[in-house]
Formats: sequence, C-alpha cells, structure tokens
Amino acid sequence: MSIKLLGKYLLIFLLFTLIYLLLFHLPIFSGQKVIFYRGIYLLVLATIVIAALMMVIRKRIGLGWETLIAAIVMSSCIHLVVFIVFPVTFDRSVTIFLLNTLDSQPANQICRGYTEGQLQDELINGYIKAKGALVKRLNEQEIINFVADNNRCVSLTKKGAAFIRLSKIVDKIYGIDH
Repeated sequence: MSIKLLGKYLLIFLLFTLIYLLLFHLPIFSGQKVIFYRGIYLLVLATIVIAALMMVIRKRIGLGWETLIAAIVMSSCIHLVVFIVFPVTFDRSVTIFLLNTLDSQPANQICRGYTEGQLQDELINGYIKAKGALVKRLNEQEIINFVADNNRCVSLTKKGAAFIRLSKIVDKIYGIDH
C-alpha cells in the first residue's frame, strides 16, 4: 500500500472520527436513552454524512470508488468496536442483574414486578451481598493492580487512577454523564 493511499484512508478515518464524535455532543437521537442504540444510530448517520461528503470531493482528491468504500467501511467498523468496548461496556455494569431479577419475578405478584425500592434491595442484598459482587470486584481490581488493600483500607493505585482518568476522557469524548 502506498503512502499516498494510506494518507487517503487516514484522512477519511479522521474526518469520520470528527463527525462521529461531534454527533455525540449534539442532541441528535438524544431521546434514545440506551447508549448502545444511540451510538449505532449516530454511527449510521456519520457513515451517511461522510459518504456524501466524500462523494462530493472524491474526484478533487483523486479517490477511487474502491478506496472510498473500503475506507468508510473500515472507519465505521473501527468506531463500532471502540464504541462497544469502551462507552457501552462502561455503561452496563448492573443492568443484566436487574433484568434477570425482573425476569425471575413470580407472576402472582400484584404489580407483576418490583417497586424501585424492592429492586434497590435486591441489588444490594441479592447482587452485592449474596453474590459477593463487591469482594469479587475488589479482588479483580487488586489482581490487575487498580486498587490496594492495606489493613482493610482499600485505596486506588497509580494504575487505577490512570484508568479512571482514561474513563473520564472516554466519557467526555462521548458526552456521557455519570
């Protein structure tokens, strides 16, 4: 692959990145409260916008159809992977437990579910305490050196603090409020 061709791929990727991340900070699809779906909708929109933009300037920058299509597909795929691995994963922690709790609720209940207070109790008692979620997570974090336990005093390590800084940057880039 020539440097010139690689430069065209990089240009499209950078423009795609700029458009995609900008869309996260606009109120487009803001009614979609599930971050995964909003990200997918914005990814499709970014793909359409970059495709339209590139079709307009394609001849001026000497871009063939194959290169254009391949660069847009690659950019879209890379952003999909990054989006799922970071913001979506960071956003999901307790959801599956709550959904499974609701799914296992006996059908003979008056409200056929849980009140928010009952769900909170289930989360604390059924997930954090009964399943040892806190201890399990602390052990995992200690193994990867994100936290240290000194005489039952758990604190963040330098590596853990660096990860938190990264997560805050990711949150800011994608406009996620916690």
